[in-house]
Amino acid sequence: TPIMTLPISQVFCNVFGDIERLSKIPGLSALQDLEPGSFAYVFVTTQVPPLLQSTIVGMLPYFFTLIAIYIERVKLQSTVVRSVVDRGFGYQLVNIYFTLLGSTLATTLEAIIKEPSCVFELLGMAVPAE
Repeated sequence: TPIMTLPISQVFCNVFGDIERLSKIPGLSALQDLEPGSFAYVFVTTQVPPLLQSTIVGMLPYFFTLIAIYIERVKLQSTVVRSVVDRGFGYQLVNIYFTLLGSTLATTLEAIIKEPSCVFELLGMAVPAE
């Protein structure tokens, strides 16, 4: 299922790596008071996003297993494992594309909305050649 392969971890990392966005979450408003360059500021902006991403990616196989067993009602363990591997591969594939296009994704999407006839040309320019 395509919705299961969305790069959730990158979205969370982008939100949690930005002090302004993070401080808007109820209970975390004190983060606005952190001085740029302080240990706490550097830790929150550089260490929390990768830790969060690693945690989410590490939990994905368990999440995919629960989907296969309880939602899809798969009975055979080998079919469950295959489902988990397929979903994990799909997640990684989509994650790679979002990583490649991440810096220019918003700009490219805006250009595609303005001029839908040149989708492939815009995407071709957005992906690095080497």
